[in-house]
Amino acid sequence: MKKFIFAVVIILVSACSIEEPEQSASINTNWDTYLGDPGRSHYSQLTQITRENVDQLELAWKYDSGELREGNSSMYTSPLIIDGILYGLSPRLHAFALNAATGEEIWRHELGGNGAAQRGLMWWQNGEDKRLIYPASGELIMLNASTGQPITSFGDNGRINLRPEDIAAPFFTSVPGIVFEDRLILGFSTAESANSHSGMIRAFNVHTGEELWRFNSLPVEGGLGSETWEEGSLDTAGGANNWTGMTLDEERAMLFVPTGSATPDFYGATRTGDNLFANSLIALDARTGAYHWHYQTVRHDLWDRDFPFTTHSRAVRERWSTNRRRCGDN
Repeated sequence: MKKFIFAVVIILVSACSIEEPEQSASINTNWDTYLGDPGRSHYSQLTQITRENVDQLELAWKYDSGELREGNSSMYTSPLIIDGILYGLSPRLHAFALNAATGEEIWRHELGGNGAAQRGLMWWQNGEDKRLIYPASGELIMLNASTGQPITSFGDNGRINLRPEDIAAPFFTSVPGIVFEDRLILGFSTAESANSHSGMIRAFNVHTGEELWRFNSLPVEGGLGSETWEEGSLDTAGGANNWTGMTLDEERAMLFVPTGSATPDFYGATRTGDNLFANSLIALDARTGAYHWHYQTVRHDLWDRDFPFTTHSRAVRERWSTNRRRCGDN
C-alpha cells in the first residue's frame, strides 16, 4: 500500500503524478528530469498504480510551504525525485528538499523571489556533486542539492543574470531548460508588444555560468535568417523566442527548439517578410549551437500562432516523414 499512497502525496504537493523512487535493477525509478526525460515523453515504466488499484490510494502526508504569493498559494513546479528526496519550489520560488517517504523537510533555501511561476527544475550530477538549478526573477540560481546552499563558483555566488539586453522589457523564464553534458540550455519569455526582447537560445557552463554559445532565433542584421526581413525592420522587432521549452535527442546531441511569433504580434507592417525564425521548429547542435535545419509553420504571422511544445525527436522524424517534408538526413 505504501507505493500506492506515495504517488498521491506528490499529486497533492505539485499536481503531478510521480511514483515512489524505489531501487530497481531494471528500471530507473528516479525522476530527475522535467517531464521524465530530455525528450519530454511524460512516460514512466513503473507499474505499481493501475486501473484496478487506483481507488485504493490514500493520503500519506502533505507539505505546507506556509506562504502566499500575491494571494495565490499554488505550487506550479513539477518536483524532481532523486534517491528518495523530493525537490520543489514554493509559491515564492523558495527551493526545498523533502524526505519523499515522510514529507519531512530536509532543507529550505529562501533565495527565490517573485519571478514568474516555474513549472520545473533542472538537475546536474557528477558523482557526489549534485546541483539543483532553476530560474527566478530574471536570474539562474544553482544550489548544492545536498545542503540547499548556493554553488559559489557558479556566476556571482550561485546565480547569473539572464537578461540579454539592457532594455526595460518584460523578461522571465517559466519552464526549465535542457541539461546536456556540462551545458545548461535555455530560452525565455518576453512581451508580445513592440517593447520586447529579441529571441535567442543560450548555453551556459554548469560549473562557472559562462555563456558557451548563442543562437539568435530573431536574427541580427546580416546573420542567418536576416534575409527574410525588410531592411531596418530588425531594429524594432522582437520575440521569435523559445518560451514553451525544448527537447533533446541525446544520442545525436540534437536540440529541437520551437519558437513563438515575432513582435509586435498582431501588427506586421513594421516587419514585412517571412520573419525567420519566428513560428518555427529549429534543430541545433546542443554542443555548439550550430544550425542544422528549421521548418516554419507560419510566415509573417499576424495571429500569434506560436509553435507549440515539441515531443521527442522520434516523433519529429515520423511526422516529417508522414507529411513528406524532408529536412535533410538529420
